[in-house]
Amino acid sequence: GEDIFGTDKTKRKKNKKHQQLLARLQDLVHSSSTESKTMKEVLDYFLQRLASVQASTRQQAVKGLSSVVASVTKSPEMVEDESMDTDIKLPESGDWLLEHMPSLPLFHEVKDS
Repeated sequence: GEDIFGTDKTKRKKNKKHQQLLARLQDLVHSSSTESKTMKEVLDYFLQRLASVQASTRQQAVKGLSSVVASVTKSPEMVEDESMDTDIKLPESGDWLLEHMPSLPLFHEVKDS
């Protein structure tokens, strides 16, 4: 049902699960203690979707990958207000990829594998 603000509890629960998943994936790719195999699997998941014939799948992959590899700068309150189901806002350019990917702790090890 809806709460007093008209927010569907199911949608809030789904958004919370998205945020938990995002936080876990960010922890995995930003941690130097993560096994390179695990990081490679996470990156492969997104990179395979970037090669999809469906534009919507590619857009979702860009949004997901950019969220995962970007530095965590948002407070939990800011993240809580965002919905994963809103219109996909793609980064203006590919600079986020060049800036954030090489800064991941295991990027060069994974890149060379």
